[in-house]
Amino acid sequence: MTNTPWKLARLGIGQAQRAYRMTARALRLYDEIGLVRADRDRSNARYFDAEAQTRLEWIAALRPAGLSLLDLREVLDAEDENGLGRQLAVAKLHARRNELANAIRVLETLTERLAAGFSPAEICLDEELAASAGRSTIDRPVEIAGN
Repeated sequence: MTNTPWKLARLGIGQAQRAYRMTARALRLYDEIGLVRADRDRSNARYFDAEAQTRLEWIAALRPAGLSLLDLREVLDAEDENGLGRQLAVAKLHARRNELANAIRVLETLTERLAAGFSPAEICLDEELAASAGRSTIDRPVEIAGN
Protein backbone atom coordinates (compact mmCIF):
# COMPACT_ATOMS: atom_id res chain seq x y z
CA MET A 1 0.00 0.00 0.00
CA THR A 2 1.22 3.44 -0.78
CA ASN A 3 1.80 5.99 1.93
CA THR A 4 0.16 9.38 1.79
CA PRO A 5 2.80 12.09 2.44
CA TRP A 6 0.79 13.88 5.14
CA LYS A 7 0.56 10.86 7.44
CA LEU A 8 2.09 11.13 10.86
CA ALA A 9 4.77 8.62 11.70
CA ARG A 10 2.67 7.53 14.69
CA LEU A 11 -0.99 8.13 15.25
CA GLY A 12 -2.41 7.44 18.70
CA ILE A 13 -5.82 5.87 19.14
CA GLY A 14 -7.45 9.21 20.02
CA GLN A 15 -5.97 10.84 16.95
CA ALA A 16 -7.07 7.88 14.81
CA GLN A 17 -10.60 8.19 16.19
CA ARG A 18 -10.78 11.79 15.04
CA ALA A 19 -8.96 11.31 11.74
CA TYR A 20 -10.99 8.29 10.57
CA ARG A 21 -14.25 8.97 12.46
CA MET A 22 -14.12 5.60 14.21
CA THR A 23 -14.72 4.65 17.79
CA ALA A 24 -11.91 3.35 19.97
CA ARG A 25 -13.86 0.11 20.18
CA ALA A 26 -13.88 -0.24 16.38
CA LEU A 27 -10.15 0.52 16.17
CA ARG A 28 -9.40 -2.10 18.83
CA LEU A 29 -11.59 -4.62 17.02
CA TYR A 30 -9.82 -4.01 13.69
CA ASP A 31 -6.52 -4.54 15.50
CA GLU A 32 -7.70 -7.70 17.28
CA ILE A 33 -9.01 -9.34 14.09
CA GLY A 34 -5.97 -8.34 12.06
CA LEU A 35 -7.42 -5.78 9.66
CA VAL A 36 -4.86 -3.29 10.95
CA ARG A 37 -1.83 -3.73 13.12
CA ALA A 38 -1.48 -1.33 15.99
CA ASP A 39 1.92 -1.21 17.62
CA ARG A 40 2.38 -0.46 21.30
CA ASP A 41 4.57 2.17 22.90
CA ARG A 42 6.47 1.83 26.20
CA SER A 43 3.34 2.62 28.19
CA ASN A 44 1.43 -0.08 26.21
CA ALA A 45 -0.74 2.49 24.39
CA ARG A 46 -1.75 1.59 20.84
CA TYR A 47 -0.48 3.62 17.93
CA PHE A 48 -0.82 3.26 14.19
CA ASP A 49 2.11 3.59 11.81
CA ALA A 50 1.83 4.81 8.19
CA GLU A 51 0.92 1.35 6.86
CA ALA A 52 -1.84 0.92 9.44
CA GLN A 53 -3.08 4.43 8.64
CA THR A 54 -3.43 3.48 4.96
CA ARG A 55 -5.46 0.41 5.95
CA LEU A 56 -7.63 2.60 8.19
CA GLU A 57 -8.24 4.91 5.22
CA TRP A 58 -9.53 1.95 3.19
CA ILE A 59 -11.76 0.82 6.05
CA ALA A 60 -13.08 4.35 6.66
CA ALA A 61 -13.87 4.71 2.95
CA LEU A 62 -15.59 1.34 2.48
CA ARG A 63 -17.30 0.58 5.79
CA PRO A 64 -20.10 3.17 5.36
CA ALA A 65 -21.19 1.28 2.22
CA GLY A 66 -21.97 -1.70 4.42
CA LEU A 67 -19.17 -3.96 3.29
CA SER A 68 -18.56 -6.81 5.68
CA LEU A 69 -15.38 -7.29 7.65
CA LEU A 70 -14.59 -10.23 5.35
CA ASP A 71 -15.01 -7.98 2.30
CA LEU A 72 -12.72 -5.39 3.89
CA ARG A 73 -10.10 -8.06 4.61
CA GLU A 74 -10.24 -9.27 1.00
CA VAL A 75 -9.81 -5.74 -0.36
CA LEU A 76 -6.90 -5.01 2.00
CA ASP A 77 -5.25 -8.33 1.17
CA ALA A 78 -5.66 -7.73 -2.57
CA GLU A 79 -4.09 -4.30 -2.19
CA ASP A 80 -1.19 -5.72 -0.17
CA GLU A 81 -0.56 -8.70 -2.44
CA ASN A 82 -0.83 -7.20 -5.91
CA GLY A 83 -2.15 -3.65 -5.73
CA LEU A 84 -5.60 -4.72 -6.92
CA GLY A 85 -7.52 -3.52 -3.89
CA ARG A 86 -9.18 -0.72 -5.83
CA GLN A 87 -10.54 -3.07 -8.51
CA LEU A 88 -11.82 -5.54 -5.93
CA ALA A 89 -13.39 -2.71 -3.91
CA VAL A 90 -15.23 -1.48 -7.01
CA ALA A 91 -16.54 -5.00 -7.70
CA LYS A 92 -17.68 -5.40 -4.09
CA LEU A 93 -19.34 -1.98 -4.13
CA HIS A 94 -21.23 -2.92 -7.31
CA ALA A 95 -22.40 -6.15 -5.66
CA ARG A 96 -23.46 -4.23 -2.56
CA ARG A 97 -25.35 -1.71 -4.69
CA ASN A 98 -27.22 -4.59 -6.36
CA GLU A 99 -28.11 -6.06 -2.95
CA LEU A 100 -29.43 -2.70 -1.79
CA ALA A 101 -31.39 -2.15 -5.01
CA ASN A 102 -33.06 -5.52 -4.51
CA ALA A 103 -33.82 -4.71 -0.86
CA ILE A 104 -35.42 -1.42 -1.97
CA ARG A 105 -37.60 -3.28 -4.50
CA VAL A 106 -38.72 -5.67 -1.76
CA LEU A 107 -39.50 -2.77 0.62
CA GLU A 108 -41.47 -0.91 -2.05
CA THR A 109 -43.49 -4.00 -2.95
CA LEU A 110 -44.16 -4.84 0.69
CA THR A 111 -45.19 -1.25 1.46
CA GLU A 112 -47.52 -1.15 -1.56
CA ARG A 113 -49.16 -4.45 -0.65
CA LEU A 114 -49.66 -3.56 2.99
CA ALA A 115 -51.08 -0.17 2.00
CA ALA A 116 -53.43 -1.92 -0.47
CA GLY A 117 -54.85 -4.03 2.33
CA PHE A 118 -53.03 -7.31 1.82
CA SER A 119 -52.73 -9.34 4.99
CA PRO A 120 -49.34 -10.50 6.25
CA ALA A 121 -50.43 -14.07 5.44
CA GLU A 122 -51.15 -13.12 1.82
CA ILE A 123 -47.84 -11.32 1.56
CA CYS A 124 -45.75 -14.18 2.95
CA LEU A 125 -47.38 -16.58 0.44
CA ASP A 126 -46.61 -14.29 -2.51
CA GLU A 127 -44.18 -16.15 -4.81
CA GLU A 128 -42.94 -12.99 -6.57
CA LEU A 129 -42.14 -11.19 -3.34
CA ALA A 130 -40.53 -14.29 -1.87
CA ALA A 131 -38.30 -14.71 -4.93
CA SER A 132 -37.22 -11.06 -4.93
CA ALA A 133 -36.46 -11.32 -1.19
CA GLY A 134 -34.25 -14.33 -1.89
CA ARG A 135 -36.41 -16.90 -0.17
CA SER A 136 -38.85 -19.58 -1.15
CA THR A 137 -42.46 -19.77 -0.11
CA ILE A 138 -41.45 -23.17 1.21
CA ASP A 139 -39.89 -21.13 4.01
CA ARG A 140 -43.32 -19.70 4.84
CA PRO A 141 -44.86 -20.14 8.25
CA VAL A 142 -46.94 -23.26 8.79
CA GLU A 143 -50.24 -23.14 10.65
CA ILE A 144 -50.17 -25.29 13.72
CA ALA A 145 -53.54 -26.68 14.75
CA GLY A 146 -54.26 -26.45 18.44
CA ASN A 147 -55.65 -29.38 20.44
